[in-house]
Amino acid sequence: MYRVYSGPPGIKKLSPEEKARCLYEEFGFIDEALDFAAQVTRKGRVAILIEGDNGIELNFSEIADAMDGDDRLAAARAVH
Repeated sequence: MYRVYSGPPGIKKLSPEEKARCLYEEFGFIDEALDFAAQVTRKGRVAILIEGDNGIELNFSEIADAMDGDDRLAAARAVH
């Protein structure tokens, strides 16, 4: 499972306390999580963190790179 944590614009990192209170959605595949992150952004919020049960963590910058088509995340997408 992958969890996409989102929040208002301007937040780029979550403290453990903020993470515990933050909204998130769960997805079975990384591509679904990235699609949701893009939807959140289009609606005026930001995807702050994508966290997978398999140990994958994508921070704000890595999520932004993925939405711009950065190839560095190809390995993360390949690990479903």
